Amino acid sequence: MHLFLQTPGQQARWRVQTKLKRFLCWIALSCFISTPMAFAQNPVVFSLPDSLTGTAGDTITVDLQIETSGNQIAFLGAALKTDGNLLHFVDFSVGPIAAATNFSLSVIAADSVRMVYFDSGSGPIVESGILVRLRFEVSASVVEGDSAQIILSEVSAGDPFATALTVEIENGRFWVPYSPVSFSGTVFNDLDADGIRDEGEPGIPDWDLHLIAVNSQDTTRVSTDIAGAYLFSEIGHGRYRLIQKLPAGWEQSFPIQPAEYELSLEPGESADSLNFGNWMPASMEGTTWHDLNADGLRDQDEPAQISWPVRLVAATDTVEVMSDGSGKFAFSRLLPGTYRIEQIAPQGWQQSQPEGGAYDVTLEAGQALAAFDFGNWQWAGLSGMVWQDQDSSASKEENERYLIGWPVWIAGQLPGGAMVADTVLTDSLGKYRFDELAPGQYRVSVAVQTVYRPVSPANGERVIELYSAQIETDLDFGLARNATTGADQRQTGNLPRFFELAQNYPNPFNPTTTIQFSIAKSTRVRMEILDLLGKRVALVLDQFKPAGEYSVEVKAQELASGVYFYKLTAAPDIVLLKKMIVSK
Repeated sequence: MHLFLQTPGQQARWRVQTKLKRFLCWIALSCFISTPMAFAQNPVVFSLPDSLTGTAGDTITVDLQIETSGNQIAFLGAALKTDGNLLHFVDFSVGPIAAATNFSLSVIAADSVRMVYFDSGSGPIVESGILVRLRFEVSASVVEGDSAQIILSEVSAGDPFATALTVEIENGRFWVPYSPVSFSGTVFNDLDADGIRDEGEPGIPDWDLHLIAVNSQDTTRVSTDIAGAYLFSEIGHGRYRLIQKLPAGWEQSFPIQPAEYELSLEPGESADSLNFGNWMPASMEGTTWHDLNADGLRDQDEPAQISWPVRLVAATDTVEVMSDGSGKFAFSRLLPGTYRIEQIAPQGWQQSQPEGGAYDVTLEAGQALAAFDFGNWQWAGLSGMVWQDQDSSASKEENERYLIGWPVWIAGQLPGGAMVADTVLTDSLGKYRFDELAPGQYRVSVAVQTVYRPVSPANGERVIELYSAQIETDLDFGLARNATTGADQRQTGNLPRFFELAQNYPNPFNPTTTIQFSIAKSTRVRMEILDLLGKRVALVLDQFKPAGEYSVEVKAQELASGVYFYKLTAAPDIVLLKKMIVSK
């Protein structure tokens, strides 16, 4: 469809001159197309408004303006197009800078027109201004936020000498204004993970929130401020999802099920208090192992303890877990607070690590603590027998008798440095045993009494390293009887027949105790006080004595509290030993 509009006073003249105009227009356009530009000139600028607004049913005016830049415009042509879904052409009026008789417009489609200006004698366009006003109706189907470009194309211009002019184009834009909606809230550090913001729980700054339009899936992102607050503003109305993406190590406590917000807002509405609570769970882990030497340190060859119960005690709750195949256990998703980690040791087990029996821990948010290790061990033991080795072969023969009621003593040092000592007597079968021994190194000895001397072993003692749950047997001692000599006999009715060492009295003692002993012949006698390792700590007596009965006094002020041995050495092969206790 072509529409040519002119003023009524020009109708008769138009009819007469129509053919002439068309002929002249043809000549002018032909010259314009074929004539090269002789020299550069300032461009003619064609511009459309870039901020047109309107709502459904409105009529808007689109002014096409020309900036002549000092040029004379004798003819021009241009096409204009927009979005037919939003705008429909209605009509036009010629602007003040051009003669209406020289302007024509053709409607190509509802959203497209073509315009021509040709100077037919009234003079070229020399002033800048509005060339034409185009009116469009806004479609009834538009919604807030819709927009459309208004585009010029096929633009050309020439001067009265049929010289083509340089042109520049500035296109326009139309949009449907909207009443924006807003979303706001806070993101807070929910220290106790209860989903409620308590006093003292701070906001989390620089936390990203994402607003997703349900229909288009367009996403807008904002970050919280220093106080943990956020705001989505200048948002078109509609249905949205509001979510957060948790950084590694964080968990969400609010909202829960669903863990996001989804809501629809009408134009101008706002939604606030869309809050998110987050917390950083903490964790603790450790291992359980069989501490074979009970030193509280895990050595390379010490195995893990599998399915070992470990308990976490909190202020209001208790959790129990079992160690895995490598002895490891873990407590995860823990709130900040104070905890105790303790193990539930099965019967018969002792604990070497930690020394206090449990770990008391104050846990901060997000902490991942380790090395809460538990070392465990079991009592060890040893046993053997004492027999009379009649042939001094160091081997028990069938006919050789057991020595009954014979003292056997043990002394040792545990990994922590503690000293232990004990004495037992052999039973009716010459057997002895020491139970409930902690892992450590021990020296087991037999008392050499009267005329017996050690044969197996030759020094009368055995040294052994015991480990957790180790039961050592067959730690036997063979003693041979010395040949009886006249010197061993009681020489008179009042002289002792044997070498003997009595138990000190009182025992335990402080400040003094008395030790009695008998010697069967004249000899050099030495009385020593030994510690549990057999090291001499005091010399009580060292002199030659005739046969007889004697007593010596030992003062506690010379000794620290503890267990000691006192040893009597007389003649070439007489060594007698007993235990004493100093108590201060």
